[in-house]
Amino acid sequence: MKRCGNNLLHKCHPHKSSKDYDRSDTSWKDEIENEEMSKLINADCLTALKDIPDDSIDCIVTSPPYNLKGLKGVGVPKTSPARWNGKYKQATYGLDYAGDNMREEDYQQWQVDILNECYRVIKPGGSVFYNHKNRRFKCQLYSPMEFIDRCDLVLHQQIIWDRCSSHIPCPGMLGNSTEFIYWLRKEKPVVYKPDGLLWKCEVWRQMPVQGKKRPNHPAPFPIELPTNCILLTTQPGDVVLDPFAGSGTTLVAAKQLGREYIGIEVSKEYCELIGKRLNDILEF
Repeated sequence: MKRCGNNLLHKCHPHKSSKDYDRSDTSWKDEIENEEMSKLINADCLTALKDIPDDSIDCIVTSPPYNLKGLKGVGVPKTSPARWNGKYKQATYGLDYAGDNMREEDYQQWQVDILNECYRVIKPGGSVFYNHKNRRFKCQLYSPMEFIDRCDLVLHQQIIWDRCSSHIPCPGMLGNSTEFIYWLRKEKPVVYKPDGLLWKCEVWRQMPVQGKKRPNHPAPFPIELPTNCILLTTQPGDVVLDPFAGSGTTLVAAKQLGREYIGIEVSKEYCELIGKRLNDILEF
């Protein structure tokens, strides 16, 4: 047994180096079923999900791109810089291929397809935590429930993420300071509620990542959120999946808590970032 952050005792599993996803190499499927390996897959999420065995994952924690450009019809060319984290950079996140500049009907169907794959791979007692938010365009609210209701997963509980801050509201509306974490299930989920839980109610107050702690990514997940999800529904050695790994926060939380992890990320740049973050976790 080793001690790795958050004052939790667990077995720390070694991080495997990230590599390009090779569809001809399916040996990792048996490794997932035997829970012997953590893995980062550089591939399209829906493509990679289809190769994960049925009923093999204990917990899924993820946050997809929100299709903000596609909803508003203000897409940007792939050569346009994106401004985030105080700097102008050639961003790969949030552009067409990453799901943030799609026709809204195509985006919603894409999300339904991904959620249905999550239904297939999650164990009967497993949980899916799906972060999304209400979007607005032309004074109309677009709720994620419009497409979540169309998937095979069952809504177990709607968790409110209070971000403790708000964008300047448009005239005639209140500021939006919340997002949602939809707790979805296949069958009745296994729930542990250990003493280390950060929140035991359905409102989680946590500011977004700021300052030096912010990874080089436009929308990093506060690590407290996946940590609470993982503690709530898994035990050391269980398998945690994030099909939109992004900056890798879910994988970092899983490794810190002694869980196996599988991350899927289409961007090689972010796979490199994830690898560095995982390797920086001290094990002692």
